[in-house]
Amino acid sequence: MTLTKAELAQCLVDEVGRNQREGKEMVETFFTEIFEALINDEEVNLANIGVFHSRAKPARPGRNPKTRVEVNITSRRVATFQPSATLKDGLDANLNCEANEARQRVAWRGRLSVE
Repeated sequence: MTLTKAELAQCLVDEVGRNQREGKEMVETFFTEIFEALINDEEVNLANIGVFHSRAKPARPGRNPKTRVEVNITSRRVATFQPSATLKDGLDANLNCEANEARQRVAWRGRLSVE
C-alpha cells in the first residue's frame, strides 16, 4: 500500500479539522520545505522517523549492462535517508508480529505446536 500526498491531506482534514484546500496546502508546504532543505545541503531531522540528508557521490567507471560498453558515471548529489531507532524497532516489531501470526495460523491447522 502506498500513502499519497492526497491521503495525507485527507488525514489532516479528518484529524485537524481543516478544509480540503488547507490540507493540500499544508502537505505541499511540508514537502517543499524538505525539498528546499535538501537542495541547500541541510539535514532534515524528523523525530521518531529519521534523517534525510544529501551527499555527494564521486564519479566512477561503470558499464552499460545491455551493450557491455564501459562508460564514466559522473559525480552527482543524492538524497539519503537514515531511519531512527524508533522506526527500526517498530518495523522489527511488526515483522515479529507477522511471524507470530503466521505461526499461529500454521499451529491452528494442527501442523505445529504453539509454545
